[in-house]
Amino acid sequence: MSKKESLEQVVEIYHNSKEPDSITTKDIIGAFGTPIMPNFTSFKNLDYEGLAISPGGTPIIFGGEATFRFEKKKKDEIETIEKKIIVVGQNGRLLTPESLIFSRKMYREAEKKKLNLLLLTNTEGGEVMEHAALMGQSYQVSENIMSLLNLKANIASLVVRIGGSGGGLCNQVCNPHVDKKRPGTALMMENAIYPVISPQHCRSILLKSNPEMTEDEATKLLLPTPKKLKDLGIIHTIVPEYVGGSHAEKIVGFSQTLRYINDSLAEIFLDFENNPGNLEKIVKSRLEHSCKGYAELTSGESWGEFAKKYIPGKKVLKKVTKETTLAELDAKFNEIGAGNPALEAGIERKRKELEKEEVDSMTPSMECGDQDKDGEPGKIVEVDEDKLKFLRRKYLRGEMEFVGYMQEKAEILEKNHILKTCTGVFSKKVFEEVGETCPDCGKGRIWSGWDWIWNFVDGDSDFYQLNSNLDVNSFKPTIYHTPKYLEEIAKAQEKSGNKSALITGMGKVYGMPVMFGAFDYSFMGGSFGGIVEPKKFYDAVEFAKKKVMPFVLISSSGGARMQEGTLSLKGMESTNASIQSLRDANVPYMVVLANPTFGGTPASLAAQGQVTLAEKGLRYGFTGPRVIELALESHISEKELPEKMKSLEFMMMPDVLKHIEVMPNRKLIDFVGLRNELKPELGKYLSMFYGGNHGRFLK
Repeated sequence: MSKKESLEQVVEIYHNSKEPDSITTKDIIGAFGTPIMPNFTSFKNLDYEGLAISPGGTPIIFGGEATFRFEKKKKDEIETIEKKIIVVGQNGRLLTPESLIFSRKMYREAEKKKLNLLLLTNTEGGEVMEHAALMGQSYQVSENIMSLLNLKANIASLVVRIGGSGGGLCNQVCNPHVDKKRPGTALMMENAIYPVISPQHCRSILLKSNPEMTEDEATKLLLPTPKKLKDLGIIHTIVPEYVGGSHAEKIVGFSQTLRYINDSLAEIFLDFENNPGNLEKIVKSRLEHSCKGYAELTSGESWGEFAKKYIPGKKVLKKVTKETTLAELDAKFNEIGAGNPALEAGIERKRKELEKEEVDSMTPSMECGDQDKDGEPGKIVEVDEDKLKFLRRKYLRGEMEFVGYMQEKAEILEKNHILKTCTGVFSKKVFEEVGETCPDCGKGRIWSGWDWIWNFVDGDSDFYQLNSNLDVNSFKPTIYHTPKYLEEIAKAQEKSGNKSALITGMGKVYGMPVMFGAFDYSFMGGSFGGIVEPKKFYDAVEFAKKKVMPFVLISSSGGARMQEGTLSLKGMESTNASIQSLRDANVPYMVVLANPTFGGTPASLAAQGQVTLAEKGLRYGFTGPRVIELALESHISEKELPEKMKSLEFMMMPDVLKHIEVMPNRKLIDFVGLRNELKPELGKYLSMFYGGNHGRFLK
């Protein structure tokens, strides 16, 4: 391979990764104990329950014990030593929740038996069918990432063919590169790819804005190849292959490539034996490295700048230019009531005030918005009230038949894009009181990050924003920061009024200090990259830890941002590591699932809440509707597709999600309510923590 990959080489590697005759995980494990792979022998499958077997009987995951054999010089003799290791190898299939649970079981087996762990990564991602949704697929992916971050074992990983999306990431977290004595243990085959999303799915999403896009062009955008990722520090070692790829010559190509794999892995596992290290310190370095991510600030303090913003009411943003130092923020935190024994009384008073509020009478003036065919929210519009009243008077005076009256009424409502599943008409006041949604189904306008913040923060409270000016220009550029992407970022900043998709800062909820992280859907669909958003999240977590202040994440996000490629994928790892640091400090982490929440967000930072609330109009899923539709097209007929999509959309609704048990005694969602019901519910858990009842939030 040349020192620098051209875009043509990137495309060539992508096509080589798809070759059916290339080496797979099954080939590698099958070669254990042969002269080609002399250092690895005796693989024993431990999947006695068949958790990692597909319905057709094909293994999704190979998991079990193997032996690492090496020679050691002892005086004048050469001694052959054999050590058990655990191997978890993905078999090129889409991962099911059961296979993820089995993988986690194998990770724990390595820790329990104090064995080193080998991860062989080869999958296009996670399963997206109803069964996967009902078993909390997103949560299982996030939990596997978290398990590897915390695993007290030495871990080496090899991306064999394709490390697809979250499914690849959750079997790729390993030891970071610390120094020459402790090199990183992330390996990747020379003709493998490790993308945030598969090129074909990336293309399907971008076709709307770029109808001419091809899979090859999508690959050039994602840049998921070994040399590119090694330059970023995501991969540490590239394992060479036979010239042209292992598929180029079935016998010689396979043998030579397998020998390269043996030698590369043996070097790492020999280092594990000679320098086992302190496992506690290894976990700590893994978490610290993941928290800090893969980018460097160009200037400024690590904390960034704190800018004070005062917002009177809930709609008008009034910026105050006075800068707030970290010391001033510390003082402000103490001022707003941390540890104040009167907090519970204040909460109770607020709750009673809410209960006394009267609902306005139902006069016809507003309806909820429909969803269009692409899943985008329809416009919230006012019904022509005068026409409806005039029509009703005609009917009551006997000037028209009932059937005619209903037909004309339906035409008026149809013209205004009325949601067909909600027949009730309600007042504009009620519409605003429940958070600009239908009080029946909860669907309505997608709120911005600021709308959500001011749904929770007390009306008489200031909001102290953290890192308000941090954006891509605050960091050294990477291979993903092309002029076209920077132009897209600039447009998103102008449209949303924010520098990035994540707003972080401190405010009061019923008088209690809270650190917020709120995704803004108006900024590139609330997607997170691998640099700015993880850094903002990390800084906000660090301040919350310092002040032992609950952290509340509001997720209205489309997931990992394609334009930052594998860096965005590693952002899932980074935010999970930050959440773990909150847990270690016994600081509460709570999540509000806001509409919509898809992709890498529910598979990472939105999955780990000790308390999870959801708005009633939530749409939620491991994969967005467009990607699901593309995945289904190859499995079912065009006639069956609409019905199947309806079924999967039903699985994404909170009334279904709240019944999903992802682990024993652990529900995916704790509470579902309208937007105006979420603050009192959040207040209940905050008062629990500030009132001294910490049991739910302890590590």
